[in-house]
Amino acid sequence: MTVNSLESILDASKEGKVFSTDTVKMDRRSFLRLGVLSLGASLVGCREETYNLVYGFSENTDDLRGLQFMIGDTLNARSSLHVLPTHDPVHHDHVLLHDVRRPKIKVLELAVTYLSILQQAGYLGPSLRPQDIILESDSFDEPPSNNPVPQRNNPTFIRESAPALLSERKRHVFRLITRAIDQHQREGMAITQDYAPLIMSLVQKESNFGAELRSVRNGTFGTISRAGAVGYMQLMPFNVPQGQPAIQKRPGEQNSVYARRLIDYAHGRSLEELAHEDVRFDPYQGVYYGIRELMGYLHGSFRPGTHTYRSYSGAGGILGTERPIGHATDSFTLTIAEGDNLAYSLVAYNAGGPRAMGLIVRHKKSNSTAWLDALSAGSSFEQDRARYAKDIMGWIGGYRAAIPSLR
Repeated sequence: MTVNSLESILDASKEGKVFSTDTVKMDRRSFLRLGVLSLGASLVGCREETYNLVYGFSENTDDLRGLQFMIGDTLNARSSLHVLPTHDPVHHDHVLLHDVRRPKIKVLELAVTYLSILQQAGYLGPSLRPQDIILESDSFDEPPSNNPVPQRNNPTFIRESAPALLSERKRHVFRLITRAIDQHQREGMAITQDYAPLIMSLVQKESNFGAELRSVRNGTFGTISRAGAVGYMQLMPFNVPQGQPAIQKRPGEQNSVYARRLIDYAHGRSLEELAHEDVRFDPYQGVYYGIRELMGYLHGSFRPGTHTYRSYSGAGGILGTERPIGHATDSFTLTIAEGDNLAYSLVAYNAGGPRAMGLIVRHKKSNSTAWLDALSAGSSFEQDRARYAKDIMGWIGGYRAAIPSLR
């Protein structure tokens, strides 16, 4: 029996039938093999009133956890994505399940929306349909009690897998980074290729290697962020040479308003066209200026040595400066040890130098470890800044080890 629409599947499923994309099977768990498509998606109807989404099967849980991380960031859905065993007695594989547990009409709406986003991001193939990722809600709660799961013919994570796509993007960005570091060296900056793992970690945190994907929607993944930041290293207009007035941030304009205006302007224009108007849209220039911004903090306001930071009340809260000012509200003298300036510089990259200095004065800690611990126990804004720096610093070792595979 051939199934032509999701509605017919969901309606018929109340009769107890289970479907692959083109075949009716009476065994509730036959979808584990027969429903798997070329990119690891499966379709199932069931007696249940609620449904979930499934994005892939693999015997290698690292594949699925990589996909879980990327999709979680893309959809802002980390807490509802789970890697679960299928209890397959032959393959002992796992599945990436998106726990939405919605009625059939709502889950169809979600499937349409999520599939569109994931296809734009390059994680799922363009030939997939919304109904191809529908899954019954309790399929993996316990092992099947009767018939064993049918054996599948083809693995789901090979050349076209999302982890493979991400690996290629990482290699592309690594080449941009090494090229930009070489250019900075020629221009006299004190930088070596040893900084590449740090820059790779920062790019992962800022854009997850997705800046060249053709998406200008308002979100954390793609070309433009909710604050109006652009590119692999998520630069604001003041981080780069002035572009065309039409896409510059206006004095006093809120970031969210600017982002909306920038997204509207970018809609329908190619990234190549936008790059001529704003260097942030040029992949290489974005990396080049992002490295310049970070190194400016490492070699400037937070370089090793003794600094006296002064805080003052500014727009959005307490800010800081190294300059003597008459309206300072507090001050703190900090001696930054060699090699201890990275955390301060990362927070400055994310929140701005004045905001990082204001946080240093506020907490008055003698080293970056104690300072990050204080931020972690502070406001939600401070906790986010601490998590940002800790995540990046925690990834550096992994990228350092991965350099040979990225060349």
